[in-house]
Amino acid sequence: MEAAGTPGLREQRRDNALLLNALHHAAPRIEAGELGIGREVLAALPDLLSLHRFCALRVLAGARRAALTPQRTKAAGQVPRRALPGLLGHRRPRV
Repeated sequence: MEAAGTPGLREQRRDNALLLNALHHAAPRIEAGELGIGREVLAALPDLLSLHRFCALRVLAGARRAALTPQRTKAAGQVPRRALPGLLGHRRPRV
């Protein structure tokens, strides 16, 4: 993803780091016996992981869209496609 220049990758990595940081801070407290924190983390984990997966898919979809979108460059003397029907004597029906 990095080599491909995936858009949104930096933000995705930042979000991953924030989530991991929160889990790393909670782990010692849970191990020290603060079971309430463990229950809170466990209750929030499905939603956090779902959000993480959604965000990762969004980043990948953006990268795919960018890869599949043709670059729009005009060569010298290239006629815009929308001008072709008028030049060829055809008219587009009005909608």
